Amino acid sequence: MKNTKEKNRLFDPQVVDHAEVLSKLVVESSPRRIFLLLIFISSVIATLGLLNDSAAVVISAMLVAPLL
Repeated sequence: MKNTKEKNRLFDPQVVDHAEVLSKLVVESSPRRIFLLLIFISSVIATLGLLNDSAAVVISAMLVAPLL
């Protein structure tokens, strides 16, 4: 039989380094250049689709846009 301490190791707050988790969260959640580039390209495509009154182009802009 496994030790209960070993079984619940993932949920033990004593094992988690909160400072490391917060620093990784800040680093990984900051916007990158490729994200900003995809947003810019998607907005240009959507603008052109709205100016041309084309639903297909607006939908394609949604496909290019990264998930937020």
